Amino acid sequence: MTGKLATEFTPANAIEEKDFKVYPLEHREWAIRNGIPQPPADESDVFTFEPELFIRYRSKARSSAMW
Repeated sequence: MTGKLATEFTPANAIEEKDFKVYPLEHREWAIRNGIPQPPADESDVFTFEPELFIRYRSKARSSAMW
């Protein structure tokens, strides 16, 4: 989906598992130039955990004081 590493917030249906032949860092660019895919280095920023919380308070007695 994004080509980046999944995080703990990535839904299971958005995760794709792939096998890579991993080359040492000094040969990574060579592998990519020669059509050998390398695993992503960055984590996905598409799915983040940002909880939304809404609190609604209704008082039975309409009072100007709130405790």
